[in-house]
Amino acid sequence: MFYSSILLHSSAILSGLLFRLTNDTNVLELNKRPKEGLLLMVYLSVFSFVAAILYFYVGFNAFKLNRKSKLCRLFFVLTLSMTIWSFAEGFLYLAKNVYEYFFWNKIAAFGWCTFEAFILYFMLVLTGNRYIRHWYIKLLVMLPAVISLYMVLFLFRPDLTTNYIIKAIFNIGNFIYNSTYLVLSILMIFLWVTGLAAGFRRNKLISL
Repeated sequence: MFYSSILLHSSAILSGLLFRLTNDTNVLELNKRPKEGLLLMVYLSVFSFVAAILYFYVGFNAFKLNRKSKLCRLFFVLTLSMTIWSFAEGFLYLAKNVYEYFFWNKIAAFGWCTFEAFILYFMLVLTGNRYIRHWYIKLLVMLPAVISLYMVLFLFRPDLTTNYIIKAIFNIGNFIYNSTYLVLSILMIFLWVTGLAAGFRRNKLISL
């Protein structure tokens, strides 16, 4: 499971980069081009669908191996968020208008808004961090995901002119949320594997 989590983490970063490089304007403009733009979007769509199937397959198999394990259940939830993200992106890349794009972006938000929180929570449990036992730590870990998802679902619509201040708050806040959680997750893996810090205990893992 440890190596699977590393692989999923890396692939999620790649998916995130593709998602950010192809924003709503780029997707819609490329889809209007007769050949090269549409072909690129088809490739990205196929890549997303294949990734969604792989994410679900890995997560579901981990869950079946040990359904009573909290770690396996968290890993399954983590892969589900990535499955939703990639599956919705597959349709997002083929959007023909701004309404289709916003619809699939909101579906994908259940994945890309929550993934960072799920991966950090998973790493805290994986490394046996003592702070995750407290309910308020769990709340703090998940709070940015809830705020980010709320803003995407209710404050951004094609028929709504969102205030530029709200856009700025979301963009800056989402960047801080993503980058901070990503760095913390990688740092915890490094400290856990190398044993350089106290407070990290090794859990018995299931290799996939």
